[in-house]
Amino acid sequence: MADMVETFYRQNERIRPPKHSVKRKQEVTYHTAPAKIFPKKERELSEQEIKDYTDAFLKFDADNSGTIDVRELMVMLEAMGIELSASDVLEMLAEYDEDESGTIEFDEFLLLMASLHEKIDQDKRLYFEAFKTIDTENEGELGPAALKSFMSKLGSNMTDKDVKEMIKMADKTGSGKLTFDEFVDIMMKDT
Repeated sequence: MADMVETFYRQNERIRPPKHSVKRKQEVTYHTAPAKIFPKKERELSEQEIKDYTDAFLKFDADNSGTIDVRELMVMLEAMGIELSASDVLEMLAEYDEDESGTIEFDEFLLLMASLHEKIDQDKRLYFEAFKTIDTENEGELGPAALKSFMSKLGSNMTDKDVKEMIKMADKTGSGKLTFDEFVDIMMKDT
């Protein structure tokens, strides 16, 4: 991974290399934001992940400074469907800004993206377990009755009309039921 990061800096001269090593020992710290915990962990990234994160870094570095500032971070999170308050984004920036420069350099960005995607993957696993629990008929889809029952267990008193409207908004196939991906879309919007 270190070789790929060095290659990134050589190919993208406008981005300054970090003042510290990309290789760090395993650490776990926690950033708590409303209804979200972002574990901070180092893990090996695949070549494809580094390429994707490189493209994202270059895309969201709107001012071409070679770093991601708080405004650019907010835009990026919104594009990912993660809505946080400005103060929570500032806390996140401080958590991942290891050199305390006030911005996210590329290696810090890699750690941030890996942590965000790990959290999203964890959420999807939880949603899959919930989906399997709700889908008692193993149809691979959730109808209005099953969804209403699930939502009432979560403490939501939704009417039949509300449930049908929720399904209609997420139902990309037009089946009147929710597939797993459609269910995840709804759940990710509500968290």
